[in-house]
Parts: sequence; structure tokens; C-alpha cells
Amino acid sequence: MKFIFFIIFLIVFTFTFSFAQEVVKNEKNKKAVNSTIKNESTQAVEGDVTFSDGTNQLLRITDEGTFGAIQFQNGVPSDVANKLYNVGGALHFNGTTLNVGGISAINDLSDAKSDGSSVFLGAFAGTNNTSSSYSNTGVGINVLFSNDTGTENTALGYYSLNSNTSGTYNTAIGANSLRSNTNASYNTAIGYYSLNSNTTGQNNTAIGSEALRDNTNGMDNIAIGETSLLKNTNGKNNTAIGNSSLQNNISGENNTAIGYNSGSKTLGNGNIFIGYSAGSNETGSNKLYIENSNSVDPLIYGNFTDDSIKINGNLYVTENAAIGVDNISEYNSLSVGLNNQASGFQSITAGVDNFTFGYQTAAFGKGLKTYHYLATAVGRYNAGGDELTPNQIDWNEDDPLFEIGNGTDDANRSNALTVLKNGNVGIGKFDPTNKFEVNGTSKLKNLIVGNNGTEISEIIEITGTLSSSDETTVAYPNTTYDKTNSRILSLELKQNLTNDWVPSGYYANTTGNEFIYYRLKSSGIYIYHINAAFFNEYRIVIMKVSS
Repeated sequence: MKFIFFIIFLIVFTFTFSFAQEVVKNEKNKKAVNSTIKNESTQAVEGDVTFSDGTNQLLRITDEGTFGAIQFQNGVPSDVANKLYNVGGALHFNGTTLNVGGISAINDLSDAKSDGSSVFLGAFAGTNNTSSSYSNTGVGINVLFSNDTGTENTALGYYSLNSNTSGTYNTAIGANSLRSNTNASYNTAIGYYSLNSNTTGQNNTAIGSEALRDNTNGMDNIAIGETSLLKNTNGKNNTAIGNSSLQNNISGENNTAIGYNSGSKTLGNGNIFIGYSAGSNETGSNKLYIENSNSVDPLIYGNFTDDSIKINGNLYVTENAAIGVDNISEYNSLSVGLNNQASGFQSITAGVDNFTFGYQTAAFGKGLKTYHYLATAVGRYNAGGDELTPNQIDWNEDDPLFEIGNGTDDANRSNALTVLKNGNVGIGKFDPTNKFEVNGTSKLKNLIVGNNGTEISEIIEITGTLSSSDETTVAYPNTTYDKTNSRILSLELKQNLTNDWVPSGYYANTTGNEFIYYRLKSSGIYIYHINAAFFNEYRIVIMKVSS
């Protein structure tokens, strides 16, 4: 500023007396030029212009051939206000020396210094810096004030890295950034009060006002955004991106929060929060929140402890989806689990080793196969219908619609229940030809036949060995049965020689007529059979009706 003022002064001064220079353009002119301003105050001799008071020379303008120069007489005015004057060869203005030529080195400044490697600019910057430190840059009041052996640090801003003694490779930009750091290294702090309290924590990155402000010895943290990880003191391996993210974390580790206020109250470890205010009320550990509010029921919630995930909304899959290990999904199908193949158009399978081939089929279990259009199978190793000529896209009345498989392996396939597209139902049969077929023993309870029929409570089968005589009394199945509510649906005896089962009633053999009959008695079911040696076992289907 002083230099600019001096230049302006010279221009104005030169313009004011330009007429005098015009008079003496010829340097051989020896005549004195009478001043029209004041008698004897100005003289021009051999091209120079001199200002005097008649006795003393006050100011001289010299002709240097191709340029001019101004010479001030030595002296200090009694009043220096707004005056330019010469003191011992140094120009002064307003009582202050003008350093017109500028400084030649940083050390010429009163508030700056350099040792050839480090540079400090600002009051008390690098005050305690020694020859043991190098490659430091400090700009600002009290920056790197305590630095002793720390090297390759950069501090820019009021009191940044003020307490650093031996820490290296730190960057602090912003007032009070990394102010308390002593011997920690590899930290980056950008923003007002960022990493302000850090003393020994290393490898931290804080960008934003008060980011990681309270951190003391926490390590390997990243905080981007105003007050992100604000209260973290010794937590490590945390990443917070967004204003106020992970703001109240103190010692929690391995947390990740992306979004404004995300995870702001967490105190735990291993959490992931993504979205505006996601998980801002969560205080536990190992949680996943993906949400754009502070809802406790986020769109996606996960628990890393038991590897569970919850979707609080609808899940849409626009094309093929294979989730799990070694799954194949084709033609807009979904395959979930292990080693499944969903090849039918819009088919779905979940479980292990399943195969869906028919259009819009489904298989849920293990080793299941659905070859026919719209078939559904659950369980394991179902029969699956005809795989040689499958009706992949056509409705066929004899094809399975629903199967519950109960096979043991691929070579031993069977169904516990089969429902065909024509309405036939098979229990223990995969190809029922009637509306209802049962392969094996069955038991019915609480069954009513007809609109006005008596309720059937139970139908069971009882078996046993006949006595050695011609008469056998079989006890009722339990105390709820008696001769009034019991009905015999069938009674058969087994022949000794042929192992054939013979029904009650008339029977003719080679030796004569035989009779088999029964009666319901209070003591049980009485069976009469001639020639006891001819039969050895019985089986009875008995029904109990409601009283």
C-alpha cells in the first residue's frame, strides 16, 4: 500500500512541474530560469531543476539523459503527518520507513520465517520449530507453534496443529483443526474445529466443520460432513458421510453411515445405515438400515448377528433372479437356494436340487420336479408326472396340479398326496383314476355322509390272531366303543395255506361248507369260524358313530 502511494505521489509531482522540465530540454542551456512561482525558488542548470528557499536546496530533479530522478535532502520534518522525506538515504512517509524495493527473504518479515525446508507465516507460527523438523508449512496465527521434530505437516488456519510436537504427515486446514494433536500422524482435517481434540489418533480423515471434533485416540475413521462423528473419542474404523452422521458415537467401531443424521444415536459396533436419518434411533450393534426417514421399520432391515434380512415393502423382480449358490434362472423365473434350476417361463423354485420345467410352475423343497403346466410341488422327491412327454404349456386333465412328495431320493420318487387337473385325489397314489383313492390304511373321524346322516366319529382298522378254538372274542379298540355305536364295515380272516383273506359270510371248501360270521356283544366283537385250524389271523374295519 505504501509503495502504491509513493508511485502516485511521483506522478502528481512530475506533472506539476512539467513546465520547468520543458524549459530546460536542451542540456547545454546554461541560463537560469526565473521562477514564476516564487523568486529564487526554482533554478534550472544544465538540465536539472532545483527547488530552494534562497539559501538551502530543498529538492532536486535531475536529468539522467533518458530518464529523470528526484533527490530529497536529508532531514526529518517537525510534523511528519502525510509527508514524504529522506532520512539517511531511506524514504519515510508519515513517520514510517518505505521499503520500496520489497523484502528479499521470508525471514525479513516480522511474523514469518523459513529455515530452507519449512515455511511459517503468521504470528507465532512455528515458534518452537527446530532443525530436527523439515518440510513443514504453516500459515496462520500460532499454527504448528509447538512443533519440535514433526515433519511434512501442513497447517493452514488459526491455531491449526498448534500442539503438534512430533506428529508427521498431517494436514490441517481450518481454524483450530487438529489443534491438540501431539504425536499422531497421517491425519487430514479440513474445516473449523475438525479433529480438534485429537492427540494420538492416526489415519483419520475429517472434512467439515467439527467433524471428528472430540476424537482423541480413535484411528482409521472417515468423517465427511458437519458434526459427523462429532463425539467419537476412541472408536475406530468408522465411516460417516453426511451432516450429523454417527454424531453421538463415542467408542463404537466398524460402523458405516451414509446420509444426513444417519446412525446419529448409535453406540454399538458393526452397523450400516444408508439414507436420510436411517437408523437414527438405533443404539445396538450389527444392524442394517436402508431408509429415508428415522422409522424403526425401515424399507430394508438386517441383523448381521443371525444373518437375517427383512423387507418392509414389496419386492419386484423384472427379469430372471437367482439367489443362493449354483442356481440357474431363465425366462423371467426365480430360483432361491442351492443348486436349483428354474427353466419354465415365470416359474419359481426354492430349496435344494429342484427343477421347474413347465410354464408358471412352482417347487418348494428338495429334489422336486414340475414338468407340467401350472403344477406345484412341495416336500421332497415327488413323482412329477410324465417327464418323457411333458405338457409344458398346455392344460391336460390327467396331469398333476398339486403334489406333496415323500420320496427318499431321485431313484425312489413317490407322493403322499396327488391332485390331478381333473379333480382326482390320490393319497399314497400319484395316478388316481377315481375321485378319491387311498393306497394303504385310512382312518376317518367326525365324518357325516349325506345331508341328514349320522356323524361318523372314527373309522379304524384292528388286527390280531384268532384263538385255537372256533370262537374268538376281539375287544373293542377302546372304552368309547360299544355294541350300540360300533359298526363293522368289513371283517376278513386269513387262510393258513394260501394266505388269502376271506370275508365274513358263506365259504365253501373242499371238505364241506364253512361259515364265518360275527356279532357285536357287550364284551367285544364275537367271531365264529368252523375249523379253527383253517384260519389264523383277522382284520376288522370298525366305525364309530355319534350316539
